[in-house]
Order: sequence, then structure tokens, then C-alpha cells
Amino acid sequence: FESKWLGLRAKPQERLALLRKIGANALPALFRESFDAELLASIAKTLKIAEDLETGFRLDVLAALVRTARFDLSFQALSEEERSTCFSLVEDLPDGTDPTVIRAIRDGFQEALQPLKDGYDEEEDEDDVAEAPAPLTEDRRKIANSTVPSNPTTEAAAAAAAAAA
Repeated sequence: FESKWLGLRAKPQERLALLRKIGANALPALFRESFDAELLASIAKTLKIAEDLETGFRLDVLAALVRTARFDLSFQALSEEERSTCFSLVEDLPDGTDPTVIRAIRDGFQEALQPLKDGYDEEEDEDDVAEAPAPLTEDRRKIANSTVPSNPTTEAAAAAAAAAA
């Protein structure tokens, strides 16, 4: 799929035809081993370009992508603009679209972003090894032992700010 998809880079209508041929429900299994941010972004961009795309197929593809293994990592790696494209695909739907499906997709996007909002804290495990600091070279030793010259203007401003507080 990926090689065909990449070969159709400048042909969004043919990319859509490929998505239709594969079918939305097959996407999670298809991307079980490999699903990167670049592929996610290109699928979202293709869906966005196809304004005449039927709403049901767009939602089916988005819902399938949210269920794909590693979706959260791929979504986190998108640029702000690419994430905005994904969210706009859910927002730009006609009235009468099933709100539960829209909510499930939007929730999938939000859940993928949660580690970024919470601040990523990698769990330690047994193969984690503390890294030794790099040895000091002669230049780094000079820098480490040097002092930063004082700046009277900065020091006076800091003293005035401290006195005002």
C-alpha cells in the first residue's frame, strides 16, 4: 500500500481510489506494522482535498485510523498544521452526521494528544542505564571553570525589580 500511495503523491483522486479499493475497515490491519506521521498526514490531506467525498467514507477512514496501532504516536508527531487538518475533517461535516461517530473520532484525536499535554514522563525499566557525563575536553574545561563577567545594567535592573516586589 505505502509504495503505491507514495507513487501517487501528486494524484489525490487516485489516492482516494486506492483508499476506496482497500476499504476503511482494512486500514488498521494494513498499518499494523508501520504507520508513521507522514502517512497519516498525507491521508488527512487527501481527504481534505476531496471536498466531494461522501461524508460516510471520510468518517469511516478517520475512525479506522484512530483504531490503528501506533495512531497516538503518529498523531503526536504531526505538525500543528497537520493536526489542524485532521480536526477540520471532523468539523467540516454536514448537518445530520452521526454525532457519536464524530465524538469518537474527536476523542481519539484528543487522547492521542494527552501525553503531550500532560508532559511525557518515560517509565524507567530494567534496561535503562544512566549515561555517564561526557569527558571534559580542554575547551570545555576552560568554559566550565570560567566566570561570566557581570553586567552592571542587568544587576541594577534585577536589584530594582527585587526592591519593587
